[in-house]
Amino acid sequence: TGCSNTLFRRGPNNGNWSNKQYRSTCFHYHDKKCVVCEEVNIVEVHHIDENHDNNEPNNLVPLCPTHHQYFHSRFRYLVEPLITSYIKKWSQQNIPQTNP
Repeated sequence: TGCSNTLFRRGPNNGNWSNKQYRSTCFHYHDKKCVVCEEVNIVEVHHIDENHDNNEPNNLVPLCPTHHQYFHSRFRYLVEPLITSYIKKWSQQNIPQTNP
């Protein structure tokens, strides 16, 4: 039924999955809360490298509108270290490490 489809036909294992839907990708891999202040009601997705064609999970980070705007303003220095720290920690936990 419709409910089971909602539960089982989500995420990258779904044949209809597309990482071009950057919000779905972001919130599949990251909690839907601002990584700076933990706002959960209104959450946007920021592309770390500012390339909107790069929708890899390690390039997407959830931010509230205020902190997203901070990043794109002269106040970037207030949030950028927190975002960088978050994504570095997330990457270490979620991306397989390869040994040279």
